[in-house]
Amino acid sequence: MRILLVNDYPSGGGAEVHLYALERLLGACGHHTELLLGSRHPIHYASRMFNPWLLWLAWRRMKAFAPDIVHVHKYNLVWSVAPFLAARMLGIPVVCTQHDFGAVCPEGWMLRPDGEVCQRGVGPWCFSSKCQRSTTVALDLYRRFNLVKLTLQIPVLKRTVAAFTAPSEFLARWVERVYPGVPSHALPLFIDSPDPQPIDQPQGVFTMFHAGRIEREKGLDVLMRAMAMGHDVRLRIAGDGGAVGDLRSLSRTLGLEDKVVWLGKIGRDQVLRECRAAHLAVLPSLWVENAPVFVLEAMREGCPVAASRVGGYPDLIEDGRNGYLVDRNSVEGWSRLLGRLISQGFDRRGAAKNAQDGIRQRHSPELFLQKIEGIYRSVLSGKRGV
Repeated sequence: MRILLVNDYPSGGGAEVHLYALERLLGACGHHTELLLGSRHPIHYASRMFNPWLLWLAWRRMKAFAPDIVHVHKYNLVWSVAPFLAARMLGIPVVCTQHDFGAVCPEGWMLRPDGEVCQRGVGPWCFSSKCQRSTTVALDLYRRFNLVKLTLQIPVLKRTVAAFTAPSEFLARWVERVYPGVPSHALPLFIDSPDPQPIDQPQGVFTMFHAGRIEREKGLDVLMRAMAMGHDVRLRIAGDGGAVGDLRSLSRTLGLEDKVVWLGKIGRDQVLRECRAAHLAVLPSLWVENAPVFVLEAMREGCPVAASRVGGYPDLIEDGRNGYLVDRNSVEGWSRLLGRLISQGFDRRGAAKNAQDGIRQRHSPELFLQKIEGIYRSVLSGKRGV
C-alpha cells in the first residue's frame, strides 16, 4: 500500500515518536510511505480554521504521491481540515488517529470548573462554561476560539474520515460519541519489546521518576504535598515547562529541597536509564490523559507506573499488578500509596515482570501492524471500519 502520513509538526512529543515509529514499521513491511509535515513557523490563528494555501499544498502532495490511504495524526495546530478536504477531492480514504482530546473538547482537558471529569463533551455550553483550564482572559478566549474551530471541523471530519483510531478505549468511545457513524477503534500504541535481560532491583531510598512537560495539569504539586506527609522518598523530575518555578518554590516551602532533584531536559537514553534506576515512575495527572508514551517506555524498562485513575491510564495499568492507580487530585491517596509501599515492602521485581509481559502481549509492533493493516484494508474496500 501507498500511505501518506500527515502531522502538524516534524518534532514534538509522544505523537511524533509514534509517527516516525509507524513510518519505519510500515516501510519494513514493504509499504511505501511519505510524510506530509507542517511547520513551526508562526501561523495566523484564522488559518487554523481553514487555510486555502495549505489545502493546495496538501492536494498537490497527494496528487503527486497518489496514496492509497491518507493517515492523519495531529492536525489542529497547523493543517486543520486541509488534508481531509484534499483527500476527499481526490477520492482517497482517510484514517485519523486522535492522540489527545482536542477533537472532542475545546479545552483539551475534559475537566469541568469544579474539577470533575466532563460528561457532556463539546457543545454550545462550552462557550460560556470556563471549565478548569480557563484561568485567564486569554485562555477563556482561546477556549471560545477552539469551540468555533471544532464546530467547523466536526462536520468535515464526519464526511471525510473513514475510520478513527485512538490509543485508549476512553478516548475512542468519546470520538465515537462526537462523530457518530464513523467507526472509532481503540488501538494501543506499540513499542519495541523489552530486553530479555534480568530486571535489576533498585537499591537505596525509595525513588520516584517523572518525565514530561512540567505544567500545573501534570499534578506534581499533589505528589509533593503527599511526600511532605512524613515519607522518606525521593523524586527525580525530567523536563521543563511553565510550572517549574512554582513547583521549586513549593518544594522549598514543604522542606523538600533535598528530596526533589530537577534534571531539566534530558535525552531519551537518559530517560530510560532513570526508569531502570527508579522504584516507581509517577504520573499524578490532574487532567484527562490519553496514553502517554512515557508509561509504555517505563514499563518496557521494568519500572512499574503509578498514575491518576483517569482517562486512558486504567487501560494501561492494572492496579496492584503492573503498577498503581490513585484517585485524581488526592494528596491522601498518594500518601497512602507511598506509606504502603515503604512500610509493607514493594515487590518491584514482580510488578516489573508483569509490566514487561503486558508490553509484549498488548503493545508489540507485530500486533499493532496486524490491526492497522486490517483497518487500512477495510477502508480501501469501502467499509467504514473493521
